[in-house]
Amino acid sequence: MHLFILFSLHSIMTSCIGQYTSTLYTKNGLPGNRIEEIKEDQSGTIYLNTNKGVSKFDGQHFTTLIEAILVGSSWKLNHTDLWFKSPQHPGHVYRYDGHLLYRIQLLRISNGEEFINKHPTAPSPYIVYSIYHDSRRNVWFGTALLGACRQWYNS
Repeated sequence: MHLFILFSLHSIMTSCIGQYTSTLYTKNGLPGNRIEEIKEDQSGTIYLNTNKGVSKFDGQHFTTLIEAILVGSSWKLNHTDLWFKSPQHPGHVYRYDGHLLYRIQLLRISNGEEFINKHPTAPSPYIVYSIYHDSRRNVWFGTALLGACRQWYNS
């Protein structure tokens, strides 16, 4: 057992030798220190989804994205959109089209509403834990208790 731990620590330490590591947090401009997701757009820009908002990182500075005021439906799908969980708003996701950040509520379904009625003090079954954009341009949302939801393109 001790040999395995020693070998694992040696592997971890060896992989870091000669590489530079930096830590970025609220002092550097992030809105929050708990990182929910890290994504990259097609141009190589990095986005960090924190417990207090989504920030765009240009390599030196953070810009926190401001949520757009919704008019009508924002469930448009573009293959270049970035999708983020919304830890501050259970049952919602964010869609970023490269210009605006939209907060969108997941569709309410009978199973979810029944769960809420039976367990009013439990966490929302609509909480999104994972988002995946597949090669067929579908967007998948993994939820707390309602399984997977899929949004697809009509093209």
